[in-house]
Amino acid sequence: MNWIRRNYVATIIIWLFLTIVSVVTLPDISALIRQKGQVTLPATSESFQAYKLNKQMQTGENSSSVVIVYHKESKLNQEDQRKINERVKQLAR
Repeated sequence: MNWIRRNYVATIIIWLFLTIVSVVTLPDISALIRQKGQVTLPATSESFQAYKLNKQMQTGENSSSVVIVYHKESKLNQEDQRKINERVKQLAR
């Protein structure tokens, strides 16, 4: 029984030690951002392109919009276009 209690206390002490070491050695995120600048997405990423499209499509404060971005290495075929149209109809409901 003492063996379990000793190991339990040792485990708590180890976790406490690791937590304190982790907090003390954390980098200063504010200083890193001041040094390196804010991290931004590249202009070629799909997320950034969707963000730009959404900004262009917004008509006012009380409106909401959805931008659907489909990416395919080759040209979209009729089946792809059919699926896109179905998805748009589902979202329009």
